[in-house]
Amino acid sequence: MLVIARTVAHLLRQLRDQGRDLGELELVRRAYDFGTPLHSARFEVDGTPFHVHGIGVDPQTRRVFVNDRGNKRIQVFDENGKFLDQWTTGGATSDIHLIYVGSDRNVWGADRGTSKIIKWDLNGNLLYSWGSFGDAPGQMFGVHGMSTDQEGNFYVAEVGGGRAQKFRPRPSADPALMVGKPFYSAWR
Repeated sequence: MLVIARTVAHLLRQLRDQGRDLGELELVRRAYDFGTPLHSARFEVDGTPFHVHGIGVDPQTRRVFVNDRGNKRIQVFDENGKFLDQWTTGGATSDIHLIYVGSDRNVWGADRGTSKIIKWDLNGNLLYSWGSFGDAPGQMFGVHGMSTDQEGNFYVAEVGGGRAQKFRPRPSADPALMVGKPFYSAWR
């Protein structure tokens, strides 16, 4: 949490130093300081619109992954907000609504445009995707929240489908294809 707060604070300082009106972004920072997740903020950095729609952190490297939904990219920052890298999240139909970094140390995204759950490594290489559109059990319609538990169960909340689903891994499931469990430190 501290790593994310530092990154947001650093971005705010950069914008403030440039004489930018912080408006909504400052309100987002204040909300985040009180424990509300940074969900969606729109602002510009060097004239480029930036639409934050999800943040994930790798606690081992302390790198912060920021989903810029409007520009179809994930940007990577160090814990002090220094830009390190970025990669595209897909083509015209891509619409990543959130990202998650699990104990498998991969970046997972929920793509509302394709109704898929997508897996990248920490360098942005696409590793795997699964899912299909629909409202039948197991299909997805507008995933807008996702999480895992310590048993490996995967949960999605669908804004389009108006429901939550729980996916239980089969006993023979390949762990490399499962969304990573949360970092243990989150459960202390």
